[in-house]
Amino acid sequence: MHLLVSWLYVGCSLSRLLVILLLLTAGLLPGQQRLTSRAQAPIALRPELSVSFFENLSYGTDSLHTFDLFVPNASQPLPLVVFIHGGGFEGGDKSELYGQESGVALINALLSEGIAFASINYRLLALGDTAGVLKSLHDARRCLQYIRHNAAFFNIDKERVALYGTSAGAGTSLWIGLQEDMKDETSADPTAHESTRVSAIAVFATQATYDLLDWNEVFRRERFKTKHLYALVGADRIAAFYGCGLPVSLKAPAVARYREQVDMLAMLSADDPPLWIDNPLPARGLPRDQDALFHHYRHGQALLRRATALGLPCLARLPAARYTSPGWLELAAFFQKYLH
Repeated sequence: MHLLVSWLYVGCSLSRLLVILLLLTAGLLPGQQRLTSRAQAPIALRPELSVSFFENLSYGTDSLHTFDLFVPNASQPLPLVVFIHGGGFEGGDKSELYGQESGVALINALLSEGIAFASINYRLLALGDTAGVLKSLHDARRCLQYIRHNAAFFNIDKERVALYGTSAGAGTSLWIGLQEDMKDETSADPTAHESTRVSAIAVFATQATYDLLDWNEVFRRERFKTKHLYALVGADRIAAFYGCGLPVSLKAPAVARYREQVDMLAMLSADDPPLWIDNPLPARGLPRDQDALFHHYRHGQALLRRATALGLPCLARLPAARYTSPGWLELAAFFQKYLH
């Protein structure tokens, strides 16, 4: 059965509309999806903008395998920013930025500079989860590859793509962008042939790594211990995070292998894309709640130190540490620099 997708076209040219109608008739739209019109975009766009808006495009079989896409109308393929929402891998939605004044301003700023913007959903975790956080991470990677596979249809330049995430989405952005290319050219699925390397990564309220044992080192100056992690998060949630189903030692062989696959800090290398890090939480010292645990400036500081040691371009703003990188750029300007 064809999946239903909503679409808004602002200032649609007759020629492109005819192309879309022909593709629709021929069944050649991405993912064999059918289009219907929508009354308005989910945010107020600047009146001078001419933008195609695609809503709830599907990149997989699950109901959460969806994304939205804003594409300025242009004669040449455009760069793209892919946004990945937060929510601790247990909640959140691709609409996260739509209800924030700063988020709406960012989207409009990017569109005004001829940069397309996508916001994606992914499967979430629940207690007893036997797949773990890799399920969410693989979904986000797949969405990036799906957009690239259909770049010509969307008028996207697949060679100029950046990632932006908040909290869990920030960690996901790092996991995708810091790895060696995850394309699989031997796969029977042509979407898997697409590259996962990107031009830039921006993270807000990020975690440094999803190897939770490494958080002892991230917070070592606060004398953080694994017992603090369990006290603040809970054994059941940690088990679900690693797909254990039931609580098990973080040092168990199967968990150790899983932790290695999600250690973004260890993935950092000198050939990685430029980083932009903003961890604005004012908390200092030993984390006393989950907000401080997940969004502490020490996460950003650990990434900054590693990137600096490698000579990797990295901008960081860590108010709790009274630190802002020389030459700091606000987010839209960062993307403009590395995507144009």
